[in-house]
Amino acid sequence: MKIISLESVGLGYSLQNPHNGNALLIPRYFAIGQKYNGVDGAKIISINTSVNGNNYIIRTEDDHKFVLPGAQYIAEYVEDDND
Repeated sequence: MKIISLESVGLGYSLQNPHNGNALLIPRYFAIGQKYNGVDGAKIISINTSVNGNNYIIRTEDDHKFVLPGAQYIAEYVEDDND
């Protein structure tokens, strides 16, 4: 199995609704091939779990690694050709 995307649960961007003033929570979403920070970031080339399985590690094309808490993200998996 291979992780192709992550979506945050309870984390994200908070925007104020101009019509009623309520806050809207927009979840963070990371996917292989997308840029890490929107327009100006490097592309994500892999998403893996940590050794203990409690975190997700995102690696970008410029060799940066970002560690995200596993309990705050839902992973989308696909069948890996190497399995």
